[in-house]
Amino acid sequence: EHGGGLDGCRFSPSALWLAVELANDPQLRPVGGERRLHGLELGCGLALVGLTMHALGLDTTLTDCLPGHLRNLRGLCARLGGGAAELRVRCLDWQEEAERSGRVCTVDAGSPENSGASATEELARGVGVERLDSAERHSFDLVAASDVLYEEHHARLLPLVLQTWLRPGGVWCIALAIRDADMMVRFVDGLHAAGLMEP
Repeated sequence: EHGGGLDGCRFSPSALWLAVELANDPQLRPVGGERRLHGLELGCGLALVGLTMHALGLDTTLTDCLPGHLRNLRGLCARLGGGAAELRVRCLDWQEEAERSGRVCTVDAGSPENSGASATEELARGVGVERLDSAERHSFDLVAASDVLYEEHHARLLPLVLQTWLRPGGVWCIALAIRDADMMVRFVDGLHAAGLMEP
């Protein structure tokens, strides 16, 4: 489907690369009676990475905070759901996660992605998509994202969001275009500080 915030229905080369890497990872395929893995895609947009996780048999949660993406993802989940693996869409606002943890983060208030917690609640209700439940914190085996580091505050928020939703011992994978070297350094520093990456 086209429209409502899909930016011309295109995905980034980072998303394609990450989807191919995940598809080629034999550890992501369930074996015998093993517990089904739970995957989370952050800022999924068109959800190429998340749909790849789902195709591999992971129970998959697609997240975004933009209304057009959420509406289209909701329809996509309705069409593709019903298989052995669960596929669902949830509203997740990284700024709200920072507010919940008591961290202050300066953001570009003019960007539609940066509406804050009260607006996120209204957005989720208006689009008919539930917010990702805080009871699911630290429960995802795999947290993935592609091309999600394009505003300065993302460098501070993304490590926090990864830490919040990844289960202990879980795996995170991110594919990014480096738009700003200094911002990338701040992002990597945040990963170190969150204990997500060895110093």
